[in-house]
Amino acid sequence: MTNVRKTSQSEPVVRFKGFTDVWEKRKLGEVAEFLNGRAYKQNELLDNGKYPVLRVGNFNTNDKWYYSDLELPEKNYANEGDLLYTWATAFGPHIWHGQKVIYHYHIWKVNLSDVLEKDFTVQLLRADQEQMTNNLNGSTMVHITKGTMEKKVVTIPNIIEQSKLGTLFAKLDNLIAVNQRRTDNLQKLKKALLQRMFVSGDNGIPAVRFTGFTDVWEKRKLSDVYMKNTERNNGQFGVERTISIANMYFKQSGNGADDKSLGTYKVLRVGDIAFEGNRSKDFSYGRMVMNDIGDGIMSPRFTTLRPLHEQVISFWKVLIHYEPIMRYVLVRSTKKGTMMNELVVEDFMKNSIQVPAKEEQTKIGTFFATLDNLIAVNQRKVELLKKLKQSYLQKMFV
Repeated sequence: MTNVRKTSQSEPVVRFKGFTDVWEKRKLGEVAEFLNGRAYKQNELLDNGKYPVLRVGNFNTNDKWYYSDLELPEKNYANEGDLLYTWATAFGPHIWHGQKVIYHYHIWKVNLSDVLEKDFTVQLLRADQEQMTNNLNGSTMVHITKGTMEKKVVTIPNIIEQSKLGTLFAKLDNLIAVNQRRTDNLQKLKKALLQRMFVSGDNGIPAVRFTGFTDVWEKRKLSDVYMKNTERNNGQFGVERTISIANMYFKQSGNGADDKSLGTYKVLRVGDIAFEGNRSKDFSYGRMVMNDIGDGIMSPRFTTLRPLHEQVISFWKVLIHYEPIMRYVLVRSTKKGTMMNELVVEDFMKNSIQVPAKEEQTKIGTFFATLDNLIAVNQRKVELLKKLKQSYLQKMFV
């Protein structure tokens, strides 16, 4: 499909067969027209009306839709397939897929001349968007001007090569979107099933169960399940067995501790749980994470607990990480530290949680382990496709 070539700066490294012409430098304003959207007074935005008013937030944050009954010149409307560019707060190109809308002031409609193909131009503008983002150096770009966009120099091939490139990258974008939607849907499914397959009330019976299970879930005091883990590394584990608690993986290079410090590290064995005290929108008081990757060591600043008896690890891994249940435990057993919450083990042990018999634990644990694997597989596909696209962009664009 493609040829790899030694090129000048005006030729890409990889090209489709049959294309040899040097790419041409043009000012963006010479080959594309950026049309301003319309600013609205508050009383012109209606809860219902003839035309939806498309704003930046409708692309990115599911903001409320407003409407307008104003009849405007055709240039003020965006139709199916139009190329739009958001230039304030969140910036970048979008091909509009939806009904006829009036686009807001913070959006440009981009009309292309006959030397630019739409799908190719989207990738060209996204590459420029990424360049701008990389050049921010920690600052926040609030907006860009139309004059800035029009003065940008872009390098483009002939329209036939553009069309081939645009088609290739549109297919890649579609594959990425399909796999991302599949991942998102699996995550939504998991969230819904967690709510229905775990007990969060006092009746001890979940809303959804596997066939054959009818017993009430038993209240178990956490002091009957866990004890404080005080095991220290006595030289049995090297730096390569350092566990990252935040993401639960072996950090082969360690976390900066010298060899002498490794003796102070705590041993985290399979089935042990650790408290990770960073607060977030998903975990109001921190979270418990289970080691299911293998025996290793962790920083002594983390609190860790060890099960008193053999557990169904796949079940307990899900349960102790499930915020709607564990937040009621952690709100009563954590205190605010300088950087993150700290676990008060004695208070933690006083709490109880509800669990089913081991056979049902095994069914539930196996089910969610399979679901997690499906989510991970699809997310890996997304990441691989993104890397593939990035590699192609670097080699097939000037």
